[in-house]
Amino acid sequence: MKLLSLKSLSFYGGAIVSVVILFSITTTYGEMYLKAATGIAGRYPLSTDNCLDHSLLRLDQSGRYLTAAIVLPTMPNLAAIPPTFSGTWSGQPTKQGITVLSLTGQLPKIPNCYPTQHAWIQGTLEKQAFSGDLILADGTRLPFRSQLESKPAETTPNRSH
Repeated sequence: MKLLSLKSLSFYGGAIVSVVILFSITTTYGEMYLKAATGIAGRYPLSTDNCLDHSLLRLDQSGRYLTAAIVLPTMPNLAAIPPTFSGTWSGQPTKQGITVLSLTGQLPKIPNCYPTQHAWIQGTLEKQAFSGDLILADGTRLPFRSQLESKPAETTPNRSH
C-alpha cells in the first residue's frame, strides 16, 4: 500500500486549492462591501429651549448598537451612570453624509424638569453634529442640537529623575 498515491495527492491538492480560492473570494468581497460602522460614541452637550438645556447625551457604541444616558454635567462620575436608552443606527452615511439613529428608554429624573417617563430619541448625525427630537410618552417633542464634545487631552505623568 502506497502512502502517497497519485489519487490521494490530487484529491488533497484540489481540496487545498479550493479552500484558498474560496478564502480569496470571501476576503475580496469583505474588503469591497463590508465596512465597519463609524465611531459616534461620546458626550453630546444638548442645546434645547427647555429644561434639558445644558444636560449631556452620553452615547456608547458597539458596532451599530447604541446605549445612551441623559445626564447633568454636575453629576459625579458620569461614566458610572448606567445607560437608560438603547437602540441602533444605520451605520453608513447617505450620499449627503447623514446617518439616522433611533433610541428608546427612560428619561431620567432631572430636577425641575419632566418626570421620569418612557421616551424616544430620534435624530440625524452629520459629521459630529447631532440634531433630533426627544419624544416623550405623552407625544411632547423636545427638539435639540448638539456637537460631539472633544475629548480632554491626556496628560502624561512628569517623570523627573
